[in-house]
Amino acid sequence: MKAKKLPSGNWRVQVFIGKDGSGKNVMRSVTAPSKRQVELAAAELLKLKAAEVNMKLEECASRYLELKKPVVSYGTYRGYKTIYERYIKGSKLGSKSVSRIKSSDAQKWVSDLTMQVSPKTVRNAFSMVSSTMTMFCPDTTLHVKFPQAADPELHTPSSDEIKQVLRVFEEEGDFDMIRAIYLSSCCSLRRGEVAALLGSDVDRDRRMIRITKSMSGDGSIKPPKTRKSIRIVPAPAQLIELLPPSGRLVDLKPEQISNRFLRATKKAGCTHFRYHDLRHYWATIMTYEQKMPVKIIQEIGGWSSDQMMRRVYVGVIEEEKKRQLEAVSDTAAKHFFD
Repeated sequence: MKAKKLPSGNWRVQVFIGKDGSGKNVMRSVTAPSKRQVELAAAELLKLKAAEVNMKLEECASRYLELKKPVVSYGTYRGYKTIYERYIKGSKLGSKSVSRIKSSDAQKWVSDLTMQVSPKTVRNAFSMVSSTMTMFCPDTTLHVKFPQAADPELHTPSSDEIKQVLRVFEEEGDFDMIRAIYLSSCCSLRRGEVAALLGSDVDRDRRMIRITKSMSGDGSIKPPKTRKSIRIVPAPAQLIELLPPSGRLVDLKPEQISNRFLRATKKAGCTHFRYHDLRHYWATIMTYEQKMPVKIIQEIGGWSSDQMMRRVYVGVIEEEKKRQLEAVSDTAAKHFFD
């Protein structure tokens, strides 16, 4: 903190007061007619800053939430809010002032949390703590060791399993869910993209659907998940015929789609799989049956990278896996026994 004389004759001091919601340094400029006055004013500002640093972590995390709310999606904010309510507010770590939190305190909190929730949740919770500390106490860096992440247990449904779920909705006359299932199974759309679709997004002559928006959990419309999610996808002629010519194609919010789908899978007696797993199904059949190049699958599905698509989304349908294993045995055997 060094006073600098300005051309006007006044003196100025730049005081660092923290970081904003995007992590950028926030400086406060203090000016006064004399060097002594500006130094006193800067000192007062630093006292206020010191008082802020003595705030409890849970208080800072609450302010961090409010700062982030306008710049993140509804789903992301809801995730932050859940973490705050369940794991920070009222916790031993949350009751400590941010200026007194050490790596050992954070490690104890992470280790205790590991006994209660998944490794992914532990990392997400610590990420919020770390971001809060960066904003309100930027000179403190916390070093912790996380539990080993478990591979996600994903079940890629077969065509028969999807048909079982479709039959449930056909019996109930739920045409919104029938259209939603076809849009994800045949076009690899996310639930938010499905919920935001309008009749004007469908090019019926070319049998194409334009994806330019997505619906958040609160019903608001926003751009899709990533820049590459803005795309045009092909659709079967039979699906195009099922889509309304105007208005919303599926009159449901994203969470309603997921909840109805979960209920139907239970009613159908299927192995548990999520609505989102219909994207896995689409990527899998395009990979193993259509032999479609990975780059094309990535572009149609709107994945940000082929590594992400390969690592998370392309599963192996059990029937295809069995066929492939039999082919391996037959290929090896023919070299010796034919």
